[in-house]
Amino acid sequence: MLYARTSAKTPIRFDLSGLPRELHLFPPVTSVIFVRFNYAVTQSVTDWQICYHPSGSPEIAEIEVNGILYKATYPHLLIKRPGDKLRSERGEGQSLYFKYAPETSLELPDDLVLQGLTPSPAISRLSGELQSELEHVFVPGSADRIDRLCMSLLSEFLLAMRSYPPECRQRTRIREAASYLYAHPMAYFSRLDDLARKFGFSRRNFARLWRAEFGTSPGRSLKELRFGEACRLLSSTDLTISEIATQLGYSEATNFVAAFRQYAHCTPRAYRLKYRA
Repeated sequence: MLYARTSAKTPIRFDLSGLPRELHLFPPVTSVIFVRFNYAVTQSVTDWQICYHPSGSPEIAEIEVNGILYKATYPHLLIKRPGDKLRSERGEGQSLYFKYAPETSLELPDDLVLQGLTPSPAISRLSGELQSELEHVFVPGSADRIDRLCMSLLSEFLLAMRSYPPECRQRTRIREAASYLYAHPMAYFSRLDDLARKFGFSRRNFARLWRAEFGTSPGRSLKELRFGEACRLLSSTDLTISEIATQLGYSEATNFVAAFRQYAHCTPRAYRLKYRA
């Protein structure tokens, strides 16, 4: 069992920062931590943290890193970089993570933040070896072995991601973006670029993936959503035409009236009279 020693929520922490190395063949690990977590977190990261979460709940983990929302199922790998700002609303599960000093050069892809992976026997074996080696942490040569095991684990994490196809990750993220848009439409009526950035897409890639997934452009989808909301507000509220225009992101009520007439072939007032009669 990877976490046989972590039934409590108190982390088991091993500080290796002051231990001498005999060989210096691998980047020196500063600490290794096993923990069962159950908390929301807001964190400013000061070092490298390689975090492996083999299991947890809810089923999909949601973590905001530097203003961008990332999601992944379990198991997954989370890379925290020096200077990152993290926020997560909730989470419960198991975690193994190891740290490196901020000046360490790990040469990881910039877009690797939170990523699902396929578990492998190698990951289980190396995790077990790491726990065993930590029991001899003060023995000469042990810190070198721990450095090697952590680097081997990182390699296995990256290899395990290759069996988690990129196209699946992109489809999941674009559907997550669509779900978020439909849940929070008013925030993005005039700012689709903000939605793309929130989910880590460039404007061009966002439009391409959206069209491939839904058969239409994100702008067209937003237009349908926008006027669907307009119809709802006209038929079920007492908001003025000007107030509705403002809620829908129009700077002028006249622009809203013209756009609505083109969409519904009648004015907002006529639509309200017809459907509230």
